[in-house]
Amino acid sequence: MYKQFLDYQHATVSMNDAFLRMVQDLQDVVDALKQSFAARGITTQNIYMEVDATKTIAVVNILWQKISFTTRCNFQPQALPRKDDQPPLLSCRIMAMKGSYYDIIKTSNLQDTSEVQLLLDHEVASLFVPAEKVQNSVITIRHLFNKEIYIFNNGSNWLNKLVEITQN
Repeated sequence: MYKQFLDYQHATVSMNDAFLRMVQDLQDVVDALKQSFAARGITTQNIYMEVDATKTIAVVNILWQKISFTTRCNFQPQALPRKDDQPPLLSCRIMAMKGSYYDIIKTSNLQDTSEVQLLLDHEVASLFVPAEKVQNSVITIRHLFNKEIYIFNNGSNWLNKLVEITQN
């Protein structure tokens, strides 16, 4: 149990580091989009990013599209099942959802369902960040039947891969 607890703590630290790197990369993307649209004389008031005070939620708005990222709901270790008789991957999760996190939560009745289930209903993809920094993170893509893609434990790799996959 003690090893699981330590792994959970390490996974949480790694996930938070990846999330903060991803937030910085998202801000760079938002700034570049604003410059590009402004250069064409198009208003940029609908291109922005919000990050909550606890740095657990980021919402990106680009014109009429919103996508949210959150590290919430990591209350206990998650063991991602592996194939080929490999041991489960102990990890924490960064979830990407279509729409605004705040709108998703506000329009729901959390008495009827858990926050995790509600967010999973809007999930686009998830990044499972392992405890060990030398292990690859795993992206699962919902519209590809939770196909797994392995990337090095890095927030910007996750963001780049997510954009690449959702464009296909």
